[in-house]
Amino acid sequence: EAEIWSRLDHPHVLQFLGICQIGPIMYLASPWQSNGNMSEYLKVYPDFDRYTLAMAGAVNYLHLNEPSIVHGDIKGSNIMISARGEPLLCDFGLSIILSEIPFIEDVPSGLHDAGRYVLPLIVNDSNCLINFQLLPSLRYSAPELLVGNGAEDLKTRESDTFAFAMLIIEASIVLATYPTRIN
Repeated sequence: EAEIWSRLDHPHVLQFLGICQIGPIMYLASPWQSNGNMSEYLKVYPDFDRYTLAMAGAVNYLHLNEPSIVHGDIKGSNIMISARGEPLLCDFGLSIILSEIPFIEDVPSGLHDAGRYVLPLIVNDSNCLINFQLLPSLRYSAPELLVGNGAEDLKTRESDTFAFAMLIIEASIVLATYPTRIN
């Protein structure tokens, strides 16, 4: 997370200050954002057009960056609001750098198509593929991340775009998508 986040410099990406260690626990440091996250902030200040436009710029920056970065967990609680009311994308713990992901050639059919990237997998004693990456928040996940046939290993620009669309829906109605579902 620190490696990816420290590479980023954009007006709508939360600034990375560094890493500190207190005892055995390591922490990532950023400037404090007293307005909290976008999901909570929009309940009080529902100016979603401005926030979603700014986030579109931040996501576009990640995807057009060289090397290209997939955030992997776009949602309102991963967007902090600055003291000036500006949205700042954060939490790069599930992010991937596309050009640095090893492409696995010998995987069962259906796990990847041409031009897609596969996250590193582990093969257990039963010769079953196991994804050791965590899934993003379910209500923001593209359907292909949830089908359970190995496609959950494919985080792509397209899955970020789906999550961004879910964010727009949430922001426009100031209500979580699938509000009766527990994540």
